[in-house]
Amino acid sequence: MPPPCFSNILRLFLSLILITLPVAAEPRISEFMASNDGVLADEDGDFSDWVEIHNPGSLPLQLAGYSLTDNPDQLRKWIIPASITLASDGYLVIFASGKDRGAAQGELHTNFQLNASGDYLALVSPDGRTILTEFGSPDRDFPRQRADVSYGLGERALETVLLPADAQLRYLVPDGAADLPPDWMSPDFNDGSWTGGRFGLGFDLDGGQTVNLPLDHWPFDDGFGTIARDTMGSYPGSLVGAGDGSTHWDADSPPVAGGPESSLRFNGVSNYVQTTFPGVGGSGSRTVVFWVKTTDTSNHGIVSWGDSSRNSRKYHVRINNSAANGTLGAIRCEVQGGNAIGSTNLADGQWHHVAIVYREDDTPTTSDILFYVDGELDPKSGNADLAIDTDISGPNAADVVIGRRVQGAPAYFAGKLADVALYDVALAATEIVQLANGRARPANPIGFGPFLGTDLGNEMAGARSSVFVRSTFDLPADHGIDQLRLFLRFDDGASAFLNGAEIMRENLPPGDSWNASALDERPDREAVQASEFSAFRAGGQLRAGQNVLALHGANVDSGNRSFLLQAELTGRDPGRSSAGYFLDPTPGKPNFGEPEAGAFVADTKFNPNRGFYSRPFPLEITSATPGAVIYYTLDGSKPSPTNGTPYAGPLTIRKTETVRAIACRDGLEPTNIDTHTYLFPGDILSQGPRPPGFPATWGSRVPDYEMDPDLVGPVYSTEQVVDSLRSLPTVSVVMNVDDLFDGSTGFYANSNQRGDEWEKPCSYEFFDFPSGAQVQLNGGIRAVGRASRSADRGKHNLRAVFRSEYGPTKLRFPLFPGTGVTEFNSLILRGGNGDSWLNPGVVERAQYIRDQWHRDAQRKTGQPFQHQIYAHLYLNGLYWGMYHIFERFEDDMLAAHFGGREEDWDAIKDGGSASVLEVVNGDLSAWNRTLAITRRDMSDPRSYATALTFIDPDTWIDYFLMNFYSGNADWDQSNWRAGRRRDIRDAKWMLFAWDSERTDLNAGQINNSANKNVTGKNITNFPSSIHHRLAANEEYRLRFADRVRLHCFNGGTFTPEGAERLWTARAEEIYEPLIAEAARWGDRHRNPAARRETHWADMLNRMRTDFFPERTATLLTQLRSRGLYPTVDAPDLSPHGGLIETSSPITLDASSTGEIYFTTDGSDPRRPSTAGATSVLLAEGSPARAFLPQDDSLGLEWTGVGYDADNWLGGASGIGFELDSGFERLFGIDLQDMHKTAGTAYARWEFEIA
Repeated sequence: MPPPCFSNILRLFLSLILITLPVAAEPRISEFMASNDGVLADEDGDFSDWVEIHNPGSLPLQLAGYSLTDNPDQLRKWIIPASITLASDGYLVIFASGKDRGAAQGELHTNFQLNASGDYLALVSPDGRTILTEFGSPDRDFPRQRADVSYGLGERALETVLLPADAQLRYLVPDGAADLPPDWMSPDFNDGSWTGGRFGLGFDLDGGQTVNLPLDHWPFDDGFGTIARDTMGSYPGSLVGAGDGSTHWDADSPPVAGGPESSLRFNGVSNYVQTTFPGVGGSGSRTVVFWVKTTDTSNHGIVSWGDSSRNSRKYHVRINNSAANGTLGAIRCEVQGGNAIGSTNLADGQWHHVAIVYREDDTPTTSDILFYVDGELDPKSGNADLAIDTDISGPNAADVVIGRRVQGAPAYFAGKLADVALYDVALAATEIVQLANGRARPANPIGFGPFLGTDLGNEMAGARSSVFVRSTFDLPADHGIDQLRLFLRFDDGASAFLNGAEIMRENLPPGDSWNASALDERPDREAVQASEFSAFRAGGQLRAGQNVLALHGANVDSGNRSFLLQAELTGRDPGRSSAGYFLDPTPGKPNFGEPEAGAFVADTKFNPNRGFYSRPFPLEITSATPGAVIYYTLDGSKPSPTNGTPYAGPLTIRKTETVRAIACRDGLEPTNIDTHTYLFPGDILSQGPRPPGFPATWGSRVPDYEMDPDLVGPVYSTEQVVDSLRSLPTVSVVMNVDDLFDGSTGFYANSNQRGDEWEKPCSYEFFDFPSGAQVQLNGGIRAVGRASRSADRGKHNLRAVFRSEYGPTKLRFPLFPGTGVTEFNSLILRGGNGDSWLNPGVVERAQYIRDQWHRDAQRKTGQPFQHQIYAHLYLNGLYWGMYHIFERFEDDMLAAHFGGREEDWDAIKDGGSASVLEVVNGDLSAWNRTLAITRRDMSDPRSYATALTFIDPDTWIDYFLMNFYSGNADWDQSNWRAGRRRDIRDAKWMLFAWDSERTDLNAGQINNSANKNVTGKNITNFPSSIHHRLAANEEYRLRFADRVRLHCFNGGTFTPEGAERLWTARAEEIYEPLIAEAARWGDRHRNPAARRETHWADMLNRMRTDFFPERTATLLTQLRSRGLYPTVDAPDLSPHGGLIETSSPITLDASSTGEIYFTTDGSDPRRPSTAGATSVLLAEGSPARAFLPQDDSLGLEWTGVGYDADNWLGGASGIGFELDSGFERLFGIDLQDMHKTAGTAYARWEFEIA
């Protein structure tokens, strides 16, 4: 211990240092990333390099004039523009993208990019000479950078908690003004007479427990349409069997303050809500809650999911219909074979809150189920104590359905439901009470109990609205604290003082009166979120030794039923900084913790590269890092120091091998795992039924590995098969064999299973693609599809995913010819299924062309489409067949091809059954709006014009014409995709072909012909229902006829010659590859094997003779019967377009009698049929202006034509606000400031009349 004189000097010195705060400090580069693979996207959706600048000072800092550079000889290379202010202890991310953008354009982007292999980076003072932060030097670059690993400055000392959230304190609830001295916040004030306690202070008269968040929650408060939103945003419900839904939304609601304010009515005959949420599986804990009002005691369903075909595998909640089993009308929970039944009759026509709670234990059975009715535990009985083991991933598992029994014949619930929610925990009784009494709702599960350390209910509730608090802390003598942050949870108002100086005030009037009330009530969900405040507003008030934080907390009034005040104070000392790598980048946030000073082991290099080989060769694997040890495997497993063989010298590769390698050295981060596949055609041709290293069974399935010896040699020569294998690009997947084929854990052997647990890590190699490039990366793989998962298929559809948990977040590779898009989140590798030799019912009709043809047709008609390519696939070196590759339909694909950012897109699809929608990305707000608009009278020009806000007629018509032409039998009730930009008000829905196999002469199992008619499709909630309503409009029908004329005549896409041309192009592309496919899979369901020259060629000839020549004329007849093509033929032009000689005659000929009208300026010679009818002057979503007046001073001046409203709020209509959730997507101008401040809003729309 130092002598006393030294101690005094130390305290004085520390005090002198701290009293200079706050200070302005120079900014610094705290972190940068030169290889951003997927950590942070810019406004364009690109993963650009980025630089993070930190202001370590206690005052805001103007950054104008500071510069960034990657060139030590050009220090002013990119100057930060004016008006950029960085808050105290703030962080600013600038993208080093080369796009050169200033703040006026949104994000900041430098005019240079960083080189991940080594570069220079510096932040320079406005004087243009002083380097404030420098990575690298004029003589030496900064170290090589790794993907998604940042580099920057660490902090020796981490954040110090000066006042924890449960710190000791003293408080006073004054009885009058005399009780509160004016210097109560001073550090010298004596608070010895105040009451001791701990943070947080407050009370909650309604129990105060915070309820767990649900997995999902359907409030049933939408009020219109056929979509039931979910508050979690992932699994909205589709209202099925309810027409347009208008008669089923109900204002009737439980008579509980704070509870739901509306409900959904179920008619007991047809309507229910189908979700795509799988529910809770296995024996996991769960809680189902809802409000119910009913008199129905039939055998129906309220909430159900799982597999009803086996005991214990479903979870089904309903009202008990049998007095012999228990109380009639009581709540009942079944697991198929066993049940539990409550004792309270709920079928009394009154609202009741119901909770079904199950907590997992060592013996999970129905005896563990608890029922709560209106917040009270309800005694139960049951007819069997059966295990709970709900199946949510098997082939018979049903997603959560509300209002209908899922097993056996459908049985529908009659009554009303509200606030249906499902949890993956067993809610406590206190939580259920809060849900039942309205103190909490599933979407707003807030209470103050978990934050309370000192209960002030007796002193404040009903008596006082203010409390005053003091808490002391010592500034550590061994820390140079220069940054303090205050975190507050408060309900409703608060002010804070540091050593007597005010540092924050929010929702509280000045003066800190002894019984002041907050200015407004603060929502509970905001109150429990810790708000951060800078504590440096106090100036130079910090002391060495004891300091005082004083607070004034105020309720909105003394009669409020809850109050909260909790504080936490932290300090931070940047200390000495060291540079290094951050494995967990934090752009825009502090770099807590020390970086890794060491670098990484240099990547492994293989010589030669992957590919096809016919002779043995030596394989060298190297790393440039001295002392690194390389480990390799040949069985697909991941190499490591504990798995694999240390590399000691070149390996002799004599046969097909999959070589995986990693390089390691103590003290350094190891390399990623590199994989190279070496394919020897002789091995592939002799691929037998039991390859070494592969299991003899796939669980209960019989494996299929063999290349058919009856085809390889006897039918096809070695040269033919080898040429077939080389005729397409190659994709090689390498992984742990057990992850593929193990009967318990292998995803391929359990292809019917779904969910993230069935996604397995693997390596992907892409080579021999048209670009000539090759690439390897690690990713994930899983089975995908529906019927293609069946065990009898053998060859399953696969999904390739690229995520940071495996490696790069995108495949960066020129995969598809004809597009500049080279980055992909996820791919579908489609095996063919319903148009292949793998499906036992379609072997004779298989073409491997049908789905591809539909995508080609969309491209040919000029509509949005998805790129595609064929490739041969190998699994751990075994040939697995010809696959069809395209991008997974999702927001990333849409943004890459059609613009915007990923978050700008809604991507939706069918949910696997008729009328059930599934959200891929975004939400269903715009789709629900589209459905609602098109349910109006579409024969009305105004309604039709409003519908065109969301729909481009040509895009939709061409999509339907394509499916009508092919006679797509397995479409619209399933197999469709739709996407739309969320950020553009008048953006249109795009429709995409998907899984179009059951078409043309393959539409069904029997009676396939060119006469298939699907023009009558009309599936609720789905695109065909929208088309069906649009067809009531004459303009739409005429436009449909125009598109028919374009595509079904004169060599168009759907003429005999146009359609066959697309088909033939694909047939020629796969003619040679089909040899290898036949050798691998032709014998799956036929002996002798199906092959190109027999089954495939026969069907190709039938398409050319029986389908294409007949189909167009048949389609025109079908369209005429639907009123989509007129009986009067359009005139023919001769010649029909193209280049002609000057002054060459053009003739128009009509087969029908009548007059021909024409124009030569591109205009339509036909006046719209609605001419003379009411014109649409303002379409929905038109630009608008809005204003919140504070008084009547504008009079009616603002309604005039010449009024200048440029300073009003601008945007697309509608206009309004939504404090909860559900209607906010309808507003182009958000007037949330109107809430509790103004009762009137002015709005202006300007339009012109031609």
